[in-house]
Amino acid sequence: MSEKLICKVDLHVHSQYSEIEGGILKKITHSESYTPPQEVYKIAKKRGMNFVTITDHNSIRGALEIAHHDDVFISEEVTVTFPEDKCEIHVVTLNINEYHHQNISKLRHNIYDLVDYLNSNQIAHFVAHPFSSVNGKLRKEHWEKMLLLFDVFEVRNGVQREKDNLLLEKILKGLTAEKIHQLIDKYKIYPLSQTPWKKSMVGGSDDHGGLYIGKTYTVGRGPGLADFLESIRRGETKAEGKSGTFHTVGHSIYATGYKFYKYRLKKRKLFKFIDKFVTDEIKGKILEKAFFKNGSKLSSIMPKGFLISFFIKKFSKKMPFLYTLRTMGKINKNLPLYAALSPYLFGLAYQNKDRNLTWEVKKYYLDQPDPLKIAIFTDILERKDSLPHHFEFDQTLFEREKIKIISCNRKIKSSNVGIKIFRSVADFPFPIFPDIHLYIPPLLEILSYCEKEDFALIHVLTPGPMGLAGIMVSKLLKIPLIGTYYIDFSKHIQKLITSENFKNLVWKYLGWYYSQMHKIIVTSEKYLQELKEKNISPTKLKFLPCEGIDQYICESSSYQFLKDLLHQENFFKLREIYKEIYV
Repeated sequence: MSEKLICKVDLHVHSQYSEIEGGILKKITHSESYTPPQEVYKIAKKRGMNFVTITDHNSIRGALEIAHHDDVFISEEVTVTFPEDKCEIHVVTLNINEYHHQNISKLRHNIYDLVDYLNSNQIAHFVAHPFSSVNGKLRKEHWEKMLLLFDVFEVRNGVQREKDNLLLEKILKGLTAEKIHQLIDKYKIYPLSQTPWKKSMVGGSDDHGGLYIGKTYTVGRGPGLADFLESIRRGETKAEGKSGTFHTVGHSIYATGYKFYKYRLKKRKLFKFIDKFVTDEIKGKILEKAFFKNGSKLSSIMPKGFLISFFIKKFSKKMPFLYTLRTMGKINKNLPLYAALSPYLFGLAYQNKDRNLTWEVKKYYLDQPDPLKIAIFTDILERKDSLPHHFEFDQTLFEREKIKIISCNRKIKSSNVGIKIFRSVADFPFPIFPDIHLYIPPLLEILSYCEKEDFALIHVLTPGPMGLAGIMVSKLLKIPLIGTYYIDFSKHIQKLITSENFKNLVWKYLGWYYSQMHKIIVTSEKYLQELKEKNISPTKLKFLPCEGIDQYICESSSYQFLKDLLHQENFFKLREIYKEIYV
């Protein structure tokens, strides 16, 4: 491709006219973006785009507002429906006019009719973020139908994860005539293209907040727009630029919120002052600095009573209840900052919501399922006088198996490659066993780590803070969750708790906790019966008869239990359960 003829275009950008089709968000705001069209144009040109377009959801108002520029063409991101089951996907239509838009709006509720219309009118179009479900109904069969219906796919989306973008590109490049003919026989859908296994690939930022316009784009032929669009049809384009992370989503939510208040409050002078001296890139860096420190280092933004704080600090070591108050004070004073992390938690959930689909497609089309990589979550429940200075396990186990032990502590450091210890946000005595401390983990840090490591299974050993963190990781990252029941809770609850109400509360919590598991590993026949009596479904229970690990009690070392569980003979049985659940 001649360097003189290269054209760069961000083919997926939103403005303040991007519609919200329903849900809670529509009651709060009317748009998914608050970036003015002229600002989209200005930023795109500044970042080297040869042509500019706006692809608002089911609207061309934003593109029309800048259509007077010679280097602008009108586009739209259309919500399209498979009529057989109402699954929705997004299709971007390029270089359309108002007449096209009206017809597209009428036909978009039937994907087959819309595709026929686009092809018969020679309207360039592509599937946006093919691995990202719009309404939660996207399955492998829809993906396969898309392969027959469309010739152009967005393989680099500025919001989707790098691994998902690369997976999509690899699968499309590996398509064969044989595979396409198999799909034709299966679905009776007949592609118009003579070579439907050869797909054209494009990219776009999918920007909503104005931060990432022009940072992901498509490179095609030029110098004219007709040349560029023809290169898309011929499969001569390249997708370049950045993929997304959960930071991308979080930053975009904050940027959209900033523009929303700027739009609603209309305090132009204040916002103009901020925008003049603080660029979008700097705003993103400020968010990074503000929110991505270890929780224990977060500074309080809430005032605290000096005398009360001094009293609690002075006597807390002698009075465990006061120590708990002191710890809860640490948590409470940072709650506003923890709440501020919610857009990033949403980003993690959004980017992993279709993990099952990508796993299934990868396994079928590349015959490469994700490796069986296990994260074992455990609270450190040792007594102070028995707390080890570091964890010691058989090093060959971690070298041979893809296992990582994840825990949380205030001081412990581990040099073992198979162990990850996070520094706790706070700690306090366990109410029933005052000598044992519970450590509150830095949730976002753990989530970020688990996403990066790409674990296939989460195994939680204890129903404390780390167990809850494991549940959160499983829910947000869509990773199967396994629990272990190895402590005779009934015996110790009866012995230590006299209040019937408190006993019932404890059992309600344990019942909820174990109900979150996809499978529960139980170490004795007695415990199997105990869980069945607590209305835990028998189909969830997996019996693991291991010698020496069915006599643990609450005061016992969770560290010692973990060592016994990972003993060579026991781990062999455990790994068979892992494989069965994974498959």
